Amino acid sequence: MFKQYSMHRLSKQIACLALVLLGGCASLTPQQITQRIDTMSDFQLCLGAQTGLDSRAFDLNEVIVAAAKERIAQRKLDCSTKHDEIVRFLVTSLKQEQKYREIYFPRSGFWRF
Repeated sequence: MFKQYSMHRLSKQIACLALVLLGGCASLTPQQITQRIDTMSDFQLCLGAQTGLDSRAFDLNEVIVAAAKERIAQRKLDCSTKHDEIVRFLVTSLKQEQKYREIYFPRSGFWRF
């Protein structure tokens, strides 16, 4: 009985902690959004608006993407001039991800191709 009680209590505590963490991380204040957009270069703004990725190839929050699109419109940036740079960035990121997966998740045996 003691094990059941402690496991039940532990699972409740973990669930409560997960809710608190998700609730705190899920929302961005307008000030945080503005700070993030202010620190982004023209390339990062175009990358974020067109692909939804940041300069480390992580997904951006939807509000950041929307704010990046607004900033592009305000500055009247032409993202078509950044197209080649964005493609190079995406190809490089994809190659790095492939190397990472080959190192840490190698395929072995008959199914390797």
